[in-house]
Amino acid sequence: MSPKNLIFDLGGVLFDINYQEPGKRFQALGMQGLKDLFFNPDANNPFHAYERGHISSEEFAGHLLRFAPHHVQMADIQEAWNSILTELPLHRIQMLRQLKQKHRLFLFSNINDWHLQAYRQQLPVPYTEFESHFEAVYYSCEIGHRKPDPQGFLHILQQQQLEPEETVFIDDLIENAQGASQVGIQGWHLDLSSGACIESLLREKGLLDSFP
Repeated sequence: MSPKNLIFDLGGVLFDINYQEPGKRFQALGMQGLKDLFFNPDANNPFHAYERGHISSEEFAGHLLRFAPHHVQMADIQEAWNSILTELPLHRIQMLRQLKQKHRLFLFSNINDWHLQAYRQQLPVPYTEFESHFEAVYYSCEIGHRKPDPQGFLHILQQQQLEPEETVFIDDLIENAQGASQVGIQGWHLDLSSGACIESLLREKGLLDSFP
């Protein structure tokens, strides 16, 4: 049975990103040891706190500046941080228009304030037009929940009164797809390492006509 509701991740699924670029930029600034900061499973991890909106951009930059030489400024940190963002191809907007004819569409992104501002400026159309393709958009820094925590998915289900078995969530990180599955949503993993893209996955699942 075709799902009624489609919840999309943003980065890596709709908006093309380069996971390696920020690391290269930070290294060029002379910054070392950031992996220990970002991948710390502790609940106080500043990266996770920033994505949940629990700390400000200035506070987050302060954590990163501890790893930087004295000449590095907050603007340098912001530029390197935002270098992960590449583009959202215009044909993806056309794809959303097609999907919207038969499905309810939603967006759920782990995103922080710097990335949120930057991605909206890099869209090929006004961000209000892009976001209007979804009945609702959920940004982790605004709702206080980040994937793969089940609470974020439950928040969307309850607020939109969605039946989990009628709902699909698509993410390029398998742990996030698994987080959706924990609450009964069909979690689909978009495996970018295999060369897949959102268009090919949706065609494979029978949700999209030959496109583009």
